[in-house]
Amino acid sequence: MAKAQAHAHTEAGSRFGQGMFSALRFRDYRLLWTGNFVTQTGQWMQQVALGWLVLDLTGSATYLGLVGFARGIPMLFMSLPAGVLADRMDRRKLLLVAQLVAAALAVILAVLVVTGLVRPWHVLVTSFLSGSAMAFVFPVRQALVPSLVPREHLANAVALNSAGQNSTRVLGPSLAGVLISAIGTAGCFFLQAGSLIWAAVLSARLPKRPRSNQARTARSNVRDGLRFIASSPTLTALIGLAAIPTVLAMPFQQMLPVFATDVLRTGSTGLGLLMAASGVGALVGSLAYAAVGKVGNEGMVLIGTAGAFGLALCLFAASSWAP
Repeated sequence: MAKAQAHAHTEAGSRFGQGMFSALRFRDYRLLWTGNFVTQTGQWMQQVALGWLVLDLTGSATYLGLVGFARGIPMLFMSLPAGVLADRMDRRKLLLVAQLVAAALAVILAVLVVTGLVRPWHVLVTSFLSGSAMAFVFPVRQALVPSLVPREHLANAVALNSAGQNSTRVLGPSLAGVLISAIGTAGCFFLQAGSLIWAAVLSARLPKRPRSNQARTARSNVRDGLRFIASSPTLTALIGLAAIPTVLAMPFQQMLPVFATDVLRTGSTGLGLLMAASGVGALVGSLAYAAVGKVGNEGMVLIGTAGAFGLALCLFAASSWAP
């Protein structure tokens, strides 16, 4: 009987596995995917609300850039140590703590806004601390994926993660743009806190994974990882292709509030639509990759799409027409 059930389960999984959403048939992966979706939606809402709040407080594009820097710099320096900790600690517990810390910071900022006590330096500090917490969330979520789906569904699971993240780039800013007008920036921060708490509840339902019993120190693991990357031209090239657009191109999103107010003359709703527009193409591309699975010469595709991104960014910079 057990063998028959296992065979039926495998056969059903095989049939389901032909679809674009095959990895979602696994309960634990669904929990992780849903938690990631609501977390990312809240993060994009926060980014729109932060930009609007900073411009309202200071009217300064320079300060807007500083807030983006404070929010993003922990991702650069803490993601690698966070990955090492994810290998050494209970990943579920680490994910829970990081999400709850980020939720508490969102509540603190919301209360400061509601009470009228918020100052620009409050935004800088909370942005840095929130970015530090999220620097642990993302690597831990990525590290959990291979343990939640069978190997044959892993590529689909990774693609669906990308599709979910890109869909939040459309949903989160669109919601924030409307909600800022309706309930203010504080309301967006409260909603972000709620999304993180919901994600923490979902994370608590994930199975507990045993810690890795490693004799080597965390510093040794980091050093070995860097040496391994340096020894592999393919990995070095891939990291470069990922890092260059992230560092030199993606920060345009931090400046969108300035474009919305000074160049395009749109309100908060227009700002939300601007940020959402940048996610529509990414969503379509990630869903297409989830369906196709393999496109052939991935290296040339990466180079070509990076170049197309740069060209589109130049066209955006020269445009003064919102549509």
